[in-house]
Amino acid sequence: MIGLIVLLLAGTWLLLAGTVAKRVAKFLFPERFAVRARVLLFPLILCLPFLDEIIGRWQFHTLCEREAKVWIAPNAKEVTAAREGDSKTHARVGFLIPVTEQPIVFMDALTGKTFYATKAFHTPGGAIMRAGLNLGSTSSCWPKNWTARENGIDIDTLLKRGEALEKEDSKT
Repeated sequence: MIGLIVLLLAGTWLLLAGTVAKRVAKFLFPERFAVRARVLLFPLILCLPFLDEIIGRWQFHTLCEREAKVWIAPNAKEVTAAREGDSKTHARVGFLIPVTEQPIVFMDALTGKTFYATKAFHTPGGAIMRAGLNLGSTSSCWPKNWTARENGIDIDTLLKRGEALEKEDSKT
């Protein structure tokens, strides 16, 4: 059913884009250039609803290449207990499509210093995608080898030790 609706909307947009291209070409150009102008305007008008998606995805890809990284402190192997740092997601501004940043931070439970951090990014896409074409899903980018285990750090064990330290501190 969704496929039929998408086909109906796509067909309607094709007809509408052709009509708009014809009228704009007639209005702006002399009659002898109107057909050429219509042929050139049609693909431009056809792409307009997806322009934010095209530009936004390019921005999203550039952001991922630039900022989706893993940072590991030089002394990470010396950490004996860990706790989670501030890992709240927040919206990024300055992009054509909505982008959410998801930092993941782990801190040394004894010193309070960050020893492992990474960033991931998520987007639902442009206006057409958010209107339902993406069926409510999002696109995400994560850095390569982003899990601590892939980088030789057993975060689960370190977090359990950190929780044990906190329980000991709360008892005293």
